[in-house]
Amino acid sequence: GSSIPPGFFLGSAAAIRFQLAPGSGIALLFLLQKRKMLPFIVGCGAFILPIMVLGIVDFYTLGEAFQSVSRNYYYNKTLGVASDFGEDWFGYYIQKYILFWGAAFVFVLYCLVFSDKKEKIPLIVALFIIFYHSLIGHKEISFVYAAVCLVIFSTACGFWEVVKKYPQKKNVFLTALSLAMICIFMSKYSPYLNARSVGIKFERLVSKKSDVCGIALLDGKKAQTFSEIGGYAASFKSVPLYLYLNKEEALRNDDKYNYLIVSNYGISLELPPSWALLSCEKGRVCLYRKVQPKCSGVPDFEQFSDQLKSLGK
Repeated sequence: GSSIPPGFFLGSAAAIRFQLAPGSGIALLFLLQKRKMLPFIVGCGAFILPIMVLGIVDFYTLGEAFQSVSRNYYYNKTLGVASDFGEDWFGYYIQKYILFWGAAFVFVLYCLVFSDKKEKIPLIVALFIIFYHSLIGHKEISFVYAAVCLVIFSTACGFWEVVKKYPQKKNVFLTALSLAMICIFMSKYSPYLNARSVGIKFERLVSKKSDVCGIALLDGKKAQTFSEIGGYAASFKSVPLYLYLNKEEALRNDDKYNYLIVSNYGISLELPPSWALLSCEKGRVCLYRKVQPKCSGVPDFEQFSDQLKSLGK
């Protein structure tokens, strides 16, 4: 088939997220087949096209071609901004996914072994992405999401090869897989998702109350967990939301709200007696209510978004 679509989409991936460029380049090499140089050259041309568009857009918006890439590298590598968020050991990503998948990791390895030679190509690309991301000190699970999709695809192909090898047991295999996926979700991902949504649940609960006149989130100085409040889309009532980065700022403006959600990410908090603790969940997020629950300040429906803009969120 034509090598233009795969080349173009791989180039688009590199242009949209330049950290995927090495992985996209490795994937592009698999378009090179014996005695078929022309399709590879055409694929390379299609690969370069979206990257050129990125350079042109940067030139007209930032004044220099590929400045978005060079500036990102300068701030995070040269100035070490990324390291301020913490550094992890080389095997961080493998460790995390073994913990997430649990016993299913053995199933993944088993299926990968049985996958066909061509079906291992996505796996090779995925392992390369994980490898060079592991060389970077600051690591987050989201950095290798693209690799995880490729691993799952190769695993699915391997599982299908097993099913084809034992067609008489097809229904047994599919039933066992479905039950295993449900158990993994309930035991691993469901608790994780619940822990990440405590702030949103508090906001939705508070927004139903008749006395609510404002809701605030007190976060750390870098607002790393601001997403634990759902924003205006999660509220049942039209009440103002506020985001504060330290206790002093929050208390200085507490005439504008009467419910406070506190993310315990790096915050040691002792509120005055005018605030009562209602609930804490997961040891991370707590909900407070003002003892005298009226709001006397002028409501500001723009503060939440303005605060995020000032932080570049």
